[in-house]
Amino acid sequence: MTKLHHNIIANLVGQVWTALLGVLFMPVYLRVMGGEAYGLVGVYISLQALWYTLDAGMATTLNRELARHDPVETSAQSARDTVRTLECLFLPLCVLTLMAAPIIGHLISTYWLKPVNMSQSEVSYAISILALAIALQWPSSFYAGGLAGLERQISQNIIQIVFSSLRWIVVIPLLIFTDSSIETFAWWQVLIAALQTLAARAIFFYKLPIPVRHARFQRSIAFSIRHFALGMLGIACVSFVLAQTDRIVLARILPLDAFGHYFLVATAAGALSRVFTPFFSALYPRYSRLVVQGNIEDLIVLYHRSNRVLAVIVSALAAIMVLYAEGILKLWTGDGFFAASNAQVFVLLVIGSALNGIMNLPYAIQLAYGYTRLSLLLNVFSIIWLVPMIWYLADRYGALGAACAWPLLNLTYVSLGIFLMHRKILKGEMMKWYVADIILPSIFSVVVVCSIGMIFPLLAQLVGDLVALPAIIFVSLLSVGCLYFLWLKWSTNS
Repeated sequence: MTKLHHNIIANLVGQVWTALLGVLFMPVYLRVMGGEAYGLVGVYISLQALWYTLDAGMATTLNRELARHDPVETSAQSARDTVRTLECLFLPLCVLTLMAAPIIGHLISTYWLKPVNMSQSEVSYAISILALAIALQWPSSFYAGGLAGLERQISQNIIQIVFSSLRWIVVIPLLIFTDSSIETFAWWQVLIAALQTLAARAIFFYKLPIPVRHARFQRSIAFSIRHFALGMLGIACVSFVLAQTDRIVLARILPLDAFGHYFLVATAAGALSRVFTPFFSALYPRYSRLVVQGNIEDLIVLYHRSNRVLAVIVSALAAIMVLYAEGILKLWTGDGFFAASNAQVFVLLVIGSALNGIMNLPYAIQLAYGYTRLSLLLNVFSIIWLVPMIWYLADRYGALGAACAWPLLNLTYVSLGIFLMHRKILKGEMMKWYVADIILPSIFSVVVVCSIGMIFPLLAQLVGDLVALPAIIFVSLLSVGCLYFLWLKWSTNS
């Protein structure tokens, strides 16, 4: 197997493990801590997503620069100088966030959240501690981006698996046997966040080649990456607004416990993103290297192949999640009423996530070319109409109204974004992407999943839903994988 295959597998393992932690243990937090405290966990994760967008594009820039220059084979000194330069630009932001954490926590708890049973002071204290945890963990994303650029993604995912497990599993007995309060949860997050950042930095620098001299800040490097980094910052900020607007608005409109229920459903639907993220993480550095080498022929081949594989996987999983939405939620939470009342919200969020997933590799191509303007303009355009629409729908229809916006947003990207991208990058490849890479593989996956699903009612009568559902999901995924592999083998031989 090639290094690229190893990286994709490592990323899949890391993302699947992280997704499983959410799927398996988020309902436990709800039961142990209560609805309002769990709502604060949802706020914490949303704030975490926000913070990661505010790194001025440094993590993505470091990833791209190390991938483009291939420091292991060319200049160890250049690699170290690049890292030191970006560190000098990034670390002051980290210090500022640490100082701002208590203020941010107070403002959010006072002016945005609606606690019912918890006091305002309790909420303010908890949010302040959680903000501190986010600020301490924030630098780890920078070093993770560096490891990805070096194509050391096995090491990157080992760090992720270890500290995700410590963060989300080890905290459960701590909550059960000591204190089930949100404060205990928050201080544990602070400890793990600090340890993760220290570990990520140490491993990253260990993997870097040894330079001739001590690394130095290089003004020329900072100057050369300014346009790309600023473009990434703009994309990250508006992307956060688009991805989190539903939760931000609902946190304002709904009581804290009701927001916690919506966040639980969004977490389940968002597990789909754990599948396409590994492809982006592994392929983005490889795309960047092929672009800088001018090897466009190999780039086009890799682009189409990777999109087809991703489309098969994403559409198969999305079809399963839509077809068995209520059963999956019931199996996950153990609450039939919760599953029935939130199945529609779940379906809408899954469809939106699937559409978002198939756009990941075209986005990676844009970044590999340094073409950030398109994504930035599309996101700004989307904000103009999406945010007012979400606010209106959420205020009138609650969680279901807010969920409607997610598939509409991503349908815009699939229809308009691809058209505009292929006018500038990989000209002449647009229709091949739509038909051969996305539509046909997706139809294949959906047909296979629906065909196997016809036997689910009979199987459920024989062994019960609790056994039938996992079995039918396993058989569906296995069938899609085997049939697609056989088709690939046949088409290659032909």
